Amino acid sequence: MFNKFMYNPGVAGAYPELHATLLHRNQWVGIDGAPTTSNLNAHAYVDVLHGGVGLNVLNDRAANLSMKTISLSY
Repeated sequence: MFNKFMYNPGVAGAYPELHATLLHRNQWVGIDGAPTTSNLNAHAYVDVLHGGVGLNVLNDRAANLSMKTISLSY
């Protein structure tokens, strides 16, 4: 699995270094209203909190429907 944090926010801070991922997908290229998905996420261990924090930003669009999601994890 390439991006564990996207599927399991409990992974935030599981590693000592900062992890960040940017994904973008276009489906049915050249067709009007074709679905697109963009995802940006980052997570890191924070000593002061004795745990991890993470941010996940997701943008899905298909035709005239759109969904934007921002999630914080601790």
